[in-house]
Amino acid sequence: MPKTLKQEWLIGDLTIPVHVISEWRNSNRIAINRDKIVIRIPSIGSQFNSYESWAKKWIKDQFEKQPSLKKRFQLSSYKTGDTIVLPDKKYFLNIQSEIRKTSTAKLVTNDIIQIKLNESLSGLNKNKAIKTLIARIIAQDNLPSVTDRILALNDLYIKENIKKVRIKNNSSNWGSCSSNGNINISVRTLFAPSEVRDYVYIHELAHLKELNHSARFWKIVSGIMPDYKEKERWLHEHGSAYRI
Repeated sequence: MPKTLKQEWLIGDLTIPVHVISEWRNSNRIAINRDKIVIRIPSIGSQFNSYESWAKKWIKDQFEKQPSLKKRFQLSSYKTGDTIVLPDKKYFLNIQSEIRKTSTAKLVTNDIIQIKLNESLSGLNKNKAIKTLIARIIAQDNLPSVTDRILALNDLYIKENIKKVRIKNNSSNWGSCSSNGNINISVRTLFAPSEVRDYVYIHELAHLKELNHSARFWKIVSGIMPDYKEKERWLHEHGSAYRI
């Protein structure tokens, strides 16, 4: 059975989550994922700590070669008075730490997000909690308008049945469409320009007809948005910067 050791490593000025997995394999392997670094090592004749030195050096080298990889782990620092800016709306943060079991957030006015944190949270856990709460509130607040836009585009171009539209806090994609007609949009999409958001919506709507990326699928997309490749390029070039 694989054995996983979860750690936090200080690499340069960053604190990075690291999962070291000991398993049946002949060689070691490192992968820089979106939210952690995964190190896989042979389970026979190896010790976890013996890999730390070379692994840290390898990670530093990768960060120097590809600065975008390092950006994945640069934490946003949130405090009361900070703003979250969407193309057509701005939110102001009011963050309080209290003696409480859970952390909560709500939209107390049209543009103020009030966050109440468990005061024991710190570092990565505190940052993660704030990001999750902000994403949840922004998703709830913008779901009606996103749903309306998707339904309007569907009526114009696709004319298929949509079961449900949801906004999710994920960084692995911009959107998804299930075989039963559920359309999921990443909260990151809300930070993109309107024409790019429309492309994401059209992309997912096209999957209602073709649940793949075949030539037929891209013919549907290009028929609706001939310049869709420009939108794809924008998402590729700016995607890492558009996150909470």
